[in-house]
Amino acid sequence: IGTLPAFAQWLVPQAIARFLSTRPKVTVFVESMRSRQIAERVSTRQLDVGVVELPLFRSAISIEPLEPMPLMAVIPSAHRLAGKKIISAKDLDGERMIVLPQQSPLRHQMDELFSSLGVEPNAVVEAASSSIACALAACGVGIALAWPHTAKPLPESQIAVRPIKEAYAARVALIFPDLGGRLSLANAFANEVRAEIQLSGRHAVQ
Repeated sequence: IGTLPAFAQWLVPQAIARFLSTRPKVTVFVESMRSRQIAERVSTRQLDVGVVELPLFRSAISIEPLEPMPLMAVIPSAHRLAGKKIISAKDLDGERMIVLPQQSPLRHQMDELFSSLGVEPNAVVEAASSSIACALAACGVGIALAWPHTAKPLPESQIAVRPIKEAYAARVALIFPDLGGRLSLANAFANEVRAEIQLSGRHAVQ
């Protein structure tokens, strides 16, 4: 299994736990890397399944989109915005923020959103992954934007995770080798990923 770092500490481990709970004789190898690297490894059958961010262009893979995931603001608990139930992107104008690298699709979405609203956040740290960005937010460095699953492992006493009114959902997908038969175990794991996303969505509504 290959997964984005953003899903390596909660979504994918939860899905693996569910997957293995009824398969005591199955072993799993899991790696965390960028979407392009995952796609390369899947296309050459070094990995059986990957959890990636879209858009993604690569031959010899099949792509199955997952439910869109909303972008959330991950705010230090002591920050004044932590008391709000919903954040507007305009609230982030001038705020200290942890951003992702320029080549990240999620960073591209963030920049487009801010530009459309005339918002200029104060980027104090560029983090290589959303997981690092969320950890920095928990330490009080600034505000991060991430998927809810990425912030899930962090203590609720350190962060507030709030929806962003204007943000659109990011596109994520499962990918499989396109050539040859797909492993039934890969399909079974994929079903657990979908189930975990649906479960997390229901909890978020509650």
